[in-house]
Amino acid sequence: MECSIFDASERTFKDTTKYPNGAIQGAIDAASAAGGGTVYIPADTHDFSTTLVIDHAPDNKYAPVKPLVIQGAGTNATVLRRRPGPPYFDLLHIRRSFVTVRDLAFKGNAPIAAMDGIRIGNDALEPGEPVGFRDVRNVILRNVIVQDVYGYALRIVGARPSTVVPPVVKDCAFVDCNFAQNGFNASGVIRVDPACFNLDFQRCVVDFYYGKALELIGCEGVTLDGFGIDSAQNNGTPPYIYANEAINCRLLNGWIEEPTDATGTPRWFVQLDGLCHGWIIDSTVFNRQVGTVPKAILIGNASQACRGVIIVNPLIRTSAGLPTSHHIEVVNSASDVQVIGGIATGGAGPNPPFTEIQVYSDPGAPARTMIHNDQRFRVGSVDGALPTGYLRSGDVIVDGGALKMWNGSAWKRVLTEA
Repeated sequence: MECSIFDASERTFKDTTKYPNGAIQGAIDAASAAGGGTVYIPADTHDFSTTLVIDHAPDNKYAPVKPLVIQGAGTNATVLRRRPGPPYFDLLHIRRSFVTVRDLAFKGNAPIAAMDGIRIGNDALEPGEPVGFRDVRNVILRNVIVQDVYGYALRIVGARPSTVVPPVVKDCAFVDCNFAQNGFNASGVIRVDPACFNLDFQRCVVDFYYGKALELIGCEGVTLDGFGIDSAQNNGTPPYIYANEAINCRLLNGWIEEPTDATGTPRWFVQLDGLCHGWIIDSTVFNRQVGTVPKAILIGNASQACRGVIIVNPLIRTSAGLPTSHHIEVVNSASDVQVIGGIATGGAGPNPPFTEIQVYSDPGAPARTMIHNDQRFRVGSVDGALPTGYLRSGDVIVDGGALKMWNGSAWKRVLTEA
């Protein structure tokens, strides 16, 4: 298939009369008008003063969509930087399908930074547009850096709750990307909204300063493979990864690092709040080096069910000398939670000693937590008491090992058959 190339450095795109929003936006608009193609942005630091928008061309917005590629010369060579000062605007908004952005960097130009970095998707249909027209599919970010933004570095936008037929975002991939804030806003670094499906993050890293590193709200089918978080300044109290009503998601081969220079109140590494079903957390490292009450994974809340969570071979590390607490906490309404293998190391061990798994249960909300083939894990109840009244038969099942329960002064072995 013939692919047109639009070089943003060409003189024609520097004609401010024809392209008032700058050469890069001019090259993007020309590619959109042609139905697709490659926009090449050469090595340089390119300043711009308004949001770059990748959208359907106004004159042929109902024509078949062909791939549109934004190609840089490398993240250290091609830098797209907003000019300092107001007005505040997002750096890039992708509003159509079949878009690839690769080998370049976006910078919000702190301390007076951009709002969001890259925004993908649409809030609603515009007047006269047919259902499905504003759906965004097959967007790929590859080898992209987003830095120095005031809001989210990446926001994948689902529909507003009031939208009758919501536009969706689906089947997108983010590969070898780096996302970071500038530390002025507590919103977070990456947010995925409702009506977003089948998003694949591969070997992406978040360097962040405030708020949540990743927020998944009402989405489905998000895969985080090799996803890393380096919380250089973890101010605030939200968890690093927070999910609510997010289903069938996977965190695989990842790492969350809290280095020695982190500040602020310790928080959960991963919090699966209400209605998070079908999660798999596999072979992920949780490394705590500061703080007073280190915890790793929180599953469920007091009112909304959270079901079918599988945790496989977690490595939970706490620096020597730090007081330790429970590492995996299963709250009242969570059920069908399985912990398979895993190691917890380090810590000073207060009195009572730390529990690797803490299970909160009450008569109306069975926890049903199963621990497979591992004798290292110890399980404590909500108040440190024996199972009566809190952990009942069937709440915690050990397959191939023995359960140890803290009775207020010592660990007591409790045999529970699977």
